[in-house]
Amino acid sequence: MVIEITDGKDVEGQTIGVGQRTNSTTQLWKIIYTKDMNATRTNGTNAEFGFKIGEPFYLVSRLPMHRVAESPSGNNI
Repeated sequence: MVIEITDGKDVEGQTIGVGQRTNSTTQLWKIIYTKDMNATRTNGTNAEFGFKIGEPFYLVSRLPMHRVAESPSGNNI
């Protein structure tokens, strides 16, 4: 299962869901850590998952508008 943009619509406020992997661009995301918004870092990652431990991040869509996934309620995703 992967995180994907519902209905493949690249519009503000579009919902995100979970679906079977199809390798569609609606399922491609880039992880950008909040303190590294203008820089690319390649060190300090978890070997199993590739995430930096204890650091907040954004999920950025690989669709043309590069929209950011967020939780409107402010809860963790």
